Amino acid sequence: MSVMRIHKNRNYTVISNIHLRDKRMSLKAKGLLTLMLSLPEDWDYSVEGLSAICKENRTAIQSALKELEECRYLKRTKERNRKGQFDCIYDIFEEPQEEQSAGEDSGGETEKIKSCPTAAEKPKPENSGTTPTAENQLPYTLYKQNTEYQVQKQKTETKNTEKKKICLAVIAHLNEVTGTKYRAETKKTQSLIEARLNEGFVLDDFIQVIDKKHRAWTGTEFAQYLRPSTLFGEKFESYLNAPELPEKQPKKQDAPDIIPGIF
Repeated sequence: MSVMRIHKNRNYTVISNIHLRDKRMSLKAKGLLTLMLSLPEDWDYSVEGLSAICKENRTAIQSALKELEECRYLKRTKERNRKGQFDCIYDIFEEPQEEQSAGEDSGGETEKIKSCPTAAEKPKPENSGTTPTAENQLPYTLYKQNTEYQVQKQKTETKNTEKKKICLAVIAHLNEVTGTKYRAETKKTQSLIEARLNEGFVLDDFIQVIDKKHRAWTGTEFAQYLRPSTLFGEKFESYLNAPELPEKQPKKQDAPDIIPGIF
């Protein structure tokens, strides 16, 4: 006895069973129609667009589309838009449509032609080499674009969150060491720290620069420059790699003079 377990997730499409049980069509045509019904309306239903998300080549896609047309689940027409250009219109149906009589279709603002040219009939661009260009590269699916956008957005948000945490830690350490009250929310301060982070520096580098310059400048005329605009500016790397100055030894005091006769 065979056991079938169906594992479903939330990302599924509700479709009719009519085409799945249509004995006139091959499994290839049924599968392609199911895929097309699951795609959004603004998807590129051309041979190039469908082959971008299928294992089959353009020839197989073309034959499956032709089969869907013969079984009347698909109608491809070419319409002339207001600019005089032709747009290929794909009408996809969940059940076969009755054949439309000639002259039933009314004109209007568009001029309809019986069928769209196939991929083989389309002229290839002159630069159809191995390197794809903006004109001939295969389009991506809308949901793939959305997924990539969400992933990129999440990565950007994560990076921004990490940068804000580092900025808070840097300014907190600076205020603790120098006794100042600089704000991490200041746009100028944030831009300076983010610029150094984009150059590859890390939190420990900021801590070292603060500590080095605090030891070197405290008690001197340079103490006034213990501030974000100076420490985290263009000289940040030179401050980080500057050698530590030896600590000043307290001057040895001479022994007091001994007055004769006094012990």
